[in-house]
Amino acid sequence: MLHQTNYRRGAQRHSRHGRDLTGTISLNRRASELRQQLQDRGPEHSCFGLYLASRIDILPAEVCRELALITDAAAPIPAAGIRNMIVQELGHHWERSITDFEETPCESTLISQSHRAWLRTGTAVKLMVLRPQYHTGPALIGADLLADYCDGRTIARVLADFNAALSRKTNFLVLRDALESMRQDAANFDLLQSHASYPELSSTRLLAVEDKEEMTLAQAADIDSRDNELLAARLCHVWLYQALQGHCFPVDAQLHNILLNHANQLSFVQCDLVGLPSGVKENISNYFGAMLADDPDRASTYLLREMERPVNVKTDFEAFRTGFRQAAYFGMLEPVLGTRSDTIPQMVFQHCKLALNHGYIPRAHLLCFYRGFFSTARIAYKLAPHGDPMREGLTELRITSSFTQVRTMMDWRHWYENSDRFASALLHLPRTIDDALTRAATLHQPAIHTDKVAATRQAQRTFLLELLVLLALISICFFETGIQSQKTILLILLIAGFLLLRQRET
Repeated sequence: MLHQTNYRRGAQRHSRHGRDLTGTISLNRRASELRQQLQDRGPEHSCFGLYLASRIDILPAEVCRELALITDAAAPIPAAGIRNMIVQELGHHWERSITDFEETPCESTLISQSHRAWLRTGTAVKLMVLRPQYHTGPALIGADLLADYCDGRTIARVLADFNAALSRKTNFLVLRDALESMRQDAANFDLLQSHASYPELSSTRLLAVEDKEEMTLAQAADIDSRDNELLAARLCHVWLYQALQGHCFPVDAQLHNILLNHANQLSFVQCDLVGLPSGVKENISNYFGAMLADDPDRASTYLLREMERPVNVKTDFEAFRTGFRQAAYFGMLEPVLGTRSDTIPQMVFQHCKLALNHGYIPRAHLLCFYRGFFSTARIAYKLAPHGDPMREGLTELRITSSFTQVRTMMDWRHWYENSDRFASALLHLPRTIDDALTRAATLHQPAIHTDKVAATRQAQRTFLLELLVLLALISICFFETGIQSQKTILLILLIAGFLLLRQRET
């Protein structure tokens, strides 16, 4: 029945080809006019256009594709003006820490302007200076630009979310904290690279970060197109890891603010970095797991946990469940994600659109996830238009998660950080085992002589004492002598297991 329905929809689309073509041309023209209006109104409105390019949940794909063409660049501020702004933030003593300052900017984006400099230690840094138009607070964006695409309530939510995103991006202390959190993730994730920041040279309008030898993803993709599919899968893997397991992830990633180093590690600069609460991560992870397992009912349950329903809107939950099982919006994302309807981004979009049509609204954290997910999927599609790199990224993430759990269990820091709980468990272990063994002996051998029972208990206590002594020796050797070899630890554990088996045989 589903295939017949999809066939009929396809036939209807072909029968309306002439009308659809005319509508597409008109939509493309209006999208181009919208982009030009935003660019003509200044950097704040251009930022708004780039934000709207990630709102594929409310705008037609053709509009999102057109708005993504807005260049994240602005006319550079003269070097004298940059120096004055640095003095306003740090005072005149800032030159004591810096031996060389390049007056020609290395970057001039819509939000900031960056200059290379060198500390007295010889470390290369990049000084990011916030543009003056963002010093007064959130931008005032007119709602008239969206009147043709959204209703009043949707426009109000869009403007509120945009101002929240812009407030994060224009507060460099928030960005610095996010970069420091990402450094912690990079220590445990080999595919991620981070940049150190310098608090003494940073403020809400100024950020000093480590400058490394890297190239943008656009440059890397142009060098060797044969590696683009691998690069796309790696991008999706890193982004999913950061979103679902890391401290923060980029919401508005673009080709020019994703960097790649010689070790094929990815880093994100000048992005809106957001972290998800643990509960949201768990629900989204379970949603993806259920979707990959072809369990639509379970997937819809986890998805709706991160959505809310307006009080005055009635929703037929059973109709939503039925639609979720048969979701098919083939071709709606063709301008940005291709024609394949079985890719992970297409399926996620189908589920999101279905929920919206039934009156559900994504909560703030899920909306950030959607924006980052579709932005990353669009970049991956540019790199590998014939594959499904997001599915490959999910597969790699599941493998990485399994190895991470094993490595955590083998890491001495895990045992050290949870030493209080382990010590408490060990204190109660002898009595617990003693009681269990006593009950088992009484249950299976009720006629055993009292002296023999006493002897058995004594043997058990002796063995438990030996086991505790062995564990104490392991702890002493581990923490005092600094033994960190996994082979040594495994050998000690094998000896303990051998003693357990021997005691069971006797």
